[in-house]
Amino acid sequence: MPHDPCSARVYALNAPRHSARITRVLHTVSYLVPGKSSKSGEYSITEATNDRTFRRLLETLQMILDAMGGHISLVEREGINIKPDVHDLAPGEEGWRSIVRVRLLHGVARRRIMERVRHPELTGGGLPRYDFSVDGYPINQEDLAGTLSSFCTAPLFCMERLGYHPPLFEKEDYLALWRHIGYYMGINPEILSRHFSGVSVNNKFIVSIIVHLLEDSEHEEGSLPPPTMPILHAISNRPPFPTPFAYNCALTRFLVGDLLANYLQIPKTPPLEYCFLRTRLLLGKVPYLFGRVYRIRNWESRRIRISREGLSRMVRWQLGMRRTVFRPRQEDGDIAPGVEQAEAVVPNMVLGQAFLREYNLFIREMLGVMGGVVLSALAVGWQARRPHDVLIKVIAVGLCGGDGVLRTGGMPGLNYPVVAGHEIVGRVAALGSDVEQFSGTSIWKWTIGQRVGVVAHATALTRDGGLAEYMVAHFTALVPYPDELSPLQAPLLCAGLTCFNSLRHTRAKPGDSALIIGCGGLGHVAISLTRAMGLRPIVLSRTEAKRKYAMELGAEAFIASQAWPATQDEPEDPLTKEIIRTAPEEETLRRVTGALAMDAEIILLSEPDSMKIDLPLMPFLIKRASIRGWTAGVPTDAYDTLRFCVQAVYAASLRQQQWRMQKPHTPT
Repeated sequence: MPHDPCSARVYALNAPRHSARITRVLHTVSYLVPGKSSKSGEYSITEATNDRTFRRLLETLQMILDAMGGHISLVEREGINIKPDVHDLAPGEEGWRSIVRVRLLHGVARRRIMERVRHPELTGGGLPRYDFSVDGYPINQEDLAGTLSSFCTAPLFCMERLGYHPPLFEKEDYLALWRHIGYYMGINPEILSRHFSGVSVNNKFIVSIIVHLLEDSEHEEGSLPPPTMPILHAISNRPPFPTPFAYNCALTRFLVGDLLANYLQIPKTPPLEYCFLRTRLLLGKVPYLFGRVYRIRNWESRRIRISREGLSRMVRWQLGMRRTVFRPRQEDGDIAPGVEQAEAVVPNMVLGQAFLREYNLFIREMLGVMGGVVLSALAVGWQARRPHDVLIKVIAVGLCGGDGVLRTGGMPGLNYPVVAGHEIVGRVAALGSDVEQFSGTSIWKWTIGQRVGVVAHATALTRDGGLAEYMVAHFTALVPYPDELSPLQAPLLCAGLTCFNSLRHTRAKPGDSALIIGCGGLGHVAISLTRAMGLRPIVLSRTEAKRKYAMELGAEAFIASQAWPATQDEPEDPLTKEIIRTAPEEETLRRVTGALAMDAEIILLSEPDSMKIDLPLMPFLIKRASIRGWTAGVPTDAYDTLRFCVQAVYAASLRQQQWRMQKPHTPT
C-alpha cells in the first residue's frame, strides 16, 4: 500500500467491525472509537480522540508490517543482522512476537469485558452495555475468523478496484500467509483448514460472516453507529501525504460501493471530488506502471524495498519515534505512564537523510526517463506518419539466419543501426492516413487492436524489425494471425512459411519418404509440416543429440551423419522421394544423392558455406531427379501456412527457438 492513510482505509473496510455487537466490543475496550456523549448517539470526535484512534491504527499497521516482513528494509539499513532464510513468522522472530502479543491483548480485552458483564456498575454512562445473553463471549472464534477473513479479502478487493490485478497464485500465497497468522492468533485449525483453503472458499466465508453480523439493515435504537467515520476523521490531514476528510470519504465510497457506503453512513461524493479522486489515484499508480516497463537497474525491486522502508519509518515516526510492543492500555484507552518512554526509539538522522536522498534520486530517475520518452516522442514521432504504414504493438518476435546477416554485415548497402527480428506477431496500434482508403488493393482490411503477423518487404534488413515494443510496417506486408495459434509460434511466418511453401509445390505424394537434412530452426518445423502433409519424415543430423527431439516431433527415423560409414555413399535401395536441405551440409548432400527415388527432388532452403554445390550428375540423369531452391513467400503464402497449421492441428511447440537461438536455421 502506498502510504498509511490508504492502509488505514483498508483496515476501516473490515466489514465485521461495523456490526452492532462488535461495535459494543470496541467501545467496551475503548478501541478505535471515541466516547459517546450526545443523546442522539453521535460520537464526540475531537482532535484528541482522532490522535488516539490514529495511534491504534498505526499499532495495528506495525503488527501487519512485522508479520509481512515489511520492516526488513529498515533493519538492513540500520545494520542489524538478519537470519538468512528465516521468515519473520518463525517462532521467536519479530512477526511471531507481534502476533502473540496481540493475541495476549485480546485476552486482556476479553477479561475486561467479562468483568463489566459481572459488574454492570463499571460501565460508564452513555455507553451501551455488553449483553452477554445476546452477544455471547466477546472476541470469540467467529469474531477472530471474521476479522482474519476481512484482512485476507479487503486488501485484495481494494487492489482490484484500484486497477491492480495480482495473479491467482499470489492471492493464494497471501491467503496462506494470513492463515498462518490466524493459527498464531488462536483460531481453531479446523476453521482455518475449512474456510481459508482457497481464495474462492474464503470469499464465500466472509460473505456469510457479513450477512450474519449485518443482517439487520437498520441500526437498533440506542446503538452506536459503526466506527467508520471516526476512523476516516482520524486519518484525515496526516503527513506525509495529507488528504482531507472529503477525499477519504470519496475513496472509501469508491472502494466499498454505494450500498455498503450508505449503511456505513459515509457522505455521498460530489462530482468534482470524484474527478479529483480518480486523478489522484491515476497519479499514484504511475510508479507501479513505470516499473512494469522499466526494467533497468532493478527499478521495480528498488521501488518495493524503498516503499517498505518508507512505510516502516513513517509508522515509527507518527507513533512518536517509538516501536510498540502492544502493552495493554488503561481502562479509558490511554497509554499507561512510562510506556512511551520504554518503547522509545533513538532517531538516527544520518540514516534517515540517506533514505531521503535515495528516495529523491529514485523519483528523479522515474521522472527523467518519462520526460525523455515524452520529448523523444514529440521530437521524432512515430514513423507511421507515412500514409501507407501501420504501427504495430509487438507481442512476440523470432530470430533466424536472416538476422545473422545483420550481425555479420553480409547485406550490401545495409545502413546501421537497424533493429533485428522479422518473424513478428503483434496488434495494430495505429493506421496511416491512407491505409483504410487503399486497403481495397489488399485482400484484408485492418482495424485497431487486430492481431497480425508481419512477413514481407525484407523486414529487419531494409526496415527496422520487431525486436522492440513497437514497429512500423507497410500495410501490404501484414497477414491476419489466427487466434488458434500462440504468439510464440511467430517463426511460422518465416521458417514455417519457407517449409510449407516448398513442400506444397513438390511432386511428393502422401506416403512418400522425405529426407530432412538438419534439425535446427528450419528442420524441426519441416518435420512437423512434412508429417502433417502425409509424408514420412526421415531426419539426418550430425550427431545423436537431437534424436529424441526429432522423434517427438514425428520423425519416422533418425540418422547421425557422423556415425554414417564413409563407404556407404549410396544405399542399395532408393530411400526417398524428397530431400529437404535445411542446413549447409554440402558433403552430406553429396552422399545422399544415391538415395533418390525416381522423379525425386532436392529442395534447397539454405545456402552452402561456399555458395557452390558440387553434386554427381548421374543420379539426376538416371532417376530424372531435379533440384530447386525456395526462400519464403508473400503474405498470401504466409496466410495459407497459418491456415494449414490451424486446420491440420499443427502442435509443434517450437520451444521458443531453443535451437535457433544457438545457431539460426542451422543444426548445432
